[in-house]
Amino acid sequence: MIADTPALSPRPGDPAHRPELPGGEPGDRRDELDLAQLWSGLRRSLRWILAAAVVGAGLTYLVSSQKPPVFEATTTLSTSALPVVTTARDAVVTAPPLPPGALEDVLSGATIMEALIGRVQRSPELPATRRAALSEALRAEYRQHALRTVTLDSQVDGAGIGLYFLTARGQSPSEAAVLADLSAQTLVAWDQGRAVATVTRDQGRVSAQLRDLQRQLANPELGSAQRQILQASQGSLQRALAQIQVQRQGTSGSLEFLSSAVTAMTPVSPRPTRNAAVVGVVLLLLAGGVTALRVVADTTIRREDDLRDLGWPVLGSVSGGGRSRRQRRAAGPDHAGSLGFLAVTLQRRLGPATGQVVMVTACADDEDTAALTTALASEMARAGSRVLLVDADVSGSDPIQATEHGAAPQDAEGRGRGVQTLAHALADPSHAEPPEITPGVHLLPAGRDLALSLPTRQQDAALDALLTRWSTAYDLILVRGSSLQRPASVVLGARVQHALLVVRTGRWSAGAIRQSLVRAQGAGLAVTGLVLLDAGAPRGVRWARRATVQGR
Repeated sequence: MIADTPALSPRPGDPAHRPELPGGEPGDRRDELDLAQLWSGLRRSLRWILAAAVVGAGLTYLVSSQKPPVFEATTTLSTSALPVVTTARDAVVTAPPLPPGALEDVLSGATIMEALIGRVQRSPELPATRRAALSEALRAEYRQHALRTVTLDSQVDGAGIGLYFLTARGQSPSEAAVLADLSAQTLVAWDQGRAVATVTRDQGRVSAQLRDLQRQLANPELGSAQRQILQASQGSLQRALAQIQVQRQGTSGSLEFLSSAVTAMTPVSPRPTRNAAVVGVVLLLLAGGVTALRVVADTTIRREDDLRDLGWPVLGSVSGGGRSRRQRRAAGPDHAGSLGFLAVTLQRRLGPATGQVVMVTACADDEDTAALTTALASEMARAGSRVLLVDADVSGSDPIQATEHGAAPQDAEGRGRGVQTLAHALADPSHAEPPEITPGVHLLPAGRDLALSLPTRQQDAALDALLTRWSTAYDLILVRGSSLQRPASVVLGARVQHALLVVRTGRWSAGAIRQSLVRAQGAGLAVTGLVLLDAGAPRGVRWARRATVQGR
């Protein structure tokens, strides 16, 4: 059970003084489309978006360049309104025009395609290797109902009168022209066969009638009158049969050649430049769209506005520049200014009261709270405050060492020329003497084996006594506490008046920060405000040491 500290002043962290955590999801502004945030997200991923488009376009160009060239040749057929003859007494028999769309179906059928394949195999104008390859390709295409080597386009009216454009593809201009002409010849021959079929049907009908009359005339019991009638009919049918045989020589189809194959000397494919441009644009739009969706759905904290959407005060944003020496030197004034702004904002929150305890914590370990706490202590000291810097982080990650600031080194037990640690101070609070590491800043390192998760009654009393004594000796007690994931933050949270929650950009989502704030509120920790730590800020105590040197 943690003992109360009656000697300390009433804490704003008490339930009566603690601000309420806003309910609901992380801010209503998250439901709106922020164009500035969207552009910022697209700009962060711009190099990857451009890289995806360039790589995709380059691969497309290389693949397209390796494909063999394809040439096209087009043959034009026409059909006109001719009289349709269906009797054997007419001089010419012409096949009727086909309705729109019928010839396309005929071309993709097995009858036409097998006839075309036969013509291709017998064509002397094509090499033997190409004849075999074209035959296999045509047979595979019509079986799959996907003609690509030979296609047909039409411009006909409702009566089937108009033009047909037969296009063939080949690996050379001559091959495309030969294939187009062979396809046209196959269609014209099939269309003419329709007219011949009409005459053949009439011829078969008349021949059947003649055979029947001859059978009747062969009957010896037939009377003279009936025989004369049958002989007259036989003569008429013989004349009709002779006329049909003459008409058979003059049959014609409805399709006629209008022009032979016209060959394009420029290949229609591949077109690597066009294909690469299309793929590049598509990938650019696709990558940009995916990135935009990720930005809209992303709740990662990247700027102060993202923290303000939580409804909690943001005391400042600290940026430390880049990792290189040139970048840090260039960002030095901005870094010092951001720390100064944070110190001024914190001082306004603290008010005129002295001896207040402020804990700097984070959502998890390795958030570089040591560097920020040390730098903030130096800034507060510059303003004339007497600051005690206490390292109470039990995680042991990046501890604040007095030797980093020029203080006397510790001996093997943690003691030496006035230097104490928090672990030894809890064991012997009356002799705790934090050394002065810079003008106005005293430091009490954590020490080895610091345990605050389950403190004993003696440690509880020692911690209360230390804070009571230090609150009268210092203007500000700045404690670098453990993360909110550790129980030690609860122990210190019950004794501090203010707490700063450090959030590193690009690491936490708004939901995780909200959960940490709820955890802090349940632990009795009075979170005064949030501090945004730029992900580009260098880590470690040396960063804080540079800030200390700048402060001098």
